[in-house]
Amino acid sequence: EEKLYQVFNALSPGEFKKILKIADWFDGPSAKQITTKGEVPERLFFILNGTVSVDRGKSSFNVGPGVFIGELAFLMKNPATANVSLSKSARGVSWKVSELSRLLAARPQMRVAFDSLLNKDLASKLSKD
Repeated sequence: EEKLYQVFNALSPGEFKKILKIADWFDGPSAKQITTKGEVPERLFFILNGTVSVDRGKSSFNVGPGVFIGELAFLMKNPATANVSLSKSARGVSWKVSELSRLLAARPQMRVAFDSLLNKDLASKLSKD
C-alpha cells in the first residue's frame, strides 16, 4: 500500500483510503487476459510490479510496472483498444468501473485528483512512442 500511495500521491490520505477500500489486489497468473479489444472493460487496472503484454493486432509490446490499463476506456467510456494479458510476475490493483465511477462522481475534488493520475499516465505513454 505504501508503494501504491507513492504513485497515487495526488490523492489525500483519506481519498487514498477510499480508493483502496473498493480495490482488489491481484497477482498475475501467466497470460491471464484483462482487457479485450472492442469490449468495454469492467475493471480499471494499475500494474504495481511486473509487466503486461499489449496486443493491438499489428503490434505487440510489454508495458509496466507503474501503468494503468484500461484508462482510456475508463475516461472515454469506450471499448478497449487492445488485448492485454498479465505476465506471471504482475501484481497490482483493480477497481470495478461502476464502483469507481460512483465514488468519483460523489466526490468532485477526488475525481479531479484521480483524473490527473490517469492523464499523467497517458502523457507518459504518449511520450514513449
